[in-house]
Amino acid sequence: MTISPQDIQSKQFHIRFRGFDVDEVDGFLEQVAEHYLMALEEKRLLSEQVETLRQEMKSLKNEEHSFKDALIAGQKVVDEMKQRGRERADELLSKARQEVKELKDAANQEIAELEGRVDELRAMQGELAADLRRVIDNYISGIEQNIDGAPNRVRAENNEPREEDAPAPDTTPDPPLDLDDLYEKIDLNADSLPGSEMAADMGLPDELPKAPDTISLDVEGPEMTMPDLDNEVMFTLEDPLDNEEIDISIAGDKKKDE
Repeated sequence: MTISPQDIQSKQFHIRFRGFDVDEVDGFLEQVAEHYLMALEEKRLLSEQVETLRQEMKSLKNEEHSFKDALIAGQKVVDEMKQRGRERADELLSKARQEVKELKDAANQEIAELEGRVDELRAMQGELAADLRRVIDNYISGIEQNIDGAPNRVRAENNEPREEDAPAPDTTPDPPLDLDDLYEKIDLNADSLPGSEMAADMGLPDELPKAPDTISLDVEGPEMTMPDLDNEVMFTLEDPLDNEEIDISIAGDKKKDE
């Protein structure tokens, strides 16, 4: 049976002979009831606190589970990000290595092509040098043949029989020949030659060795000189020597005539 503070205060006892003092008993009961009431109030407060703590503990447990779930999810996300980062890094590294390999192969191919081109240019340099030497040698040989053959032609003309009754030659000087129509002037600019840039790339000299400035013959008419290979070359369809009288003085022949 539960006893309340009111039960303690309202409790009545039977009076017996030579019993306890009623006022003291009532006063004590009042104090007991008051302390009991205080104990009950304290119990209620403690019960409320306990319930509050239980609710808080339950909430903390729920939060703990939430935190654990969040940590697990975060760790999972971190692991996934790390995995994706590794895969991306491997992909970029593989791509970079492939690009480096392609660039290296392209560079090696270009080097091989350039080396082949250099070999071709060297071969062309040799061919061009040989062609130039052959042209110059032919040109010089032709000039030497013309020079060597001139005295023979003069001697042959002098050895021909002469007619004493032949009319005297006309000593009137012939008008100067207009050879402009027989010549075509061609200006050869070193920059316009197709092989000039190639010769510069191959290290050939910019100018060919010059031939002797002049080779003079005692010819009645304009002076014959070797053409300047660097500036201009004169081409003709006819030999002007065929229309000119050549007078070549040879020291040995003069002595014989004397």
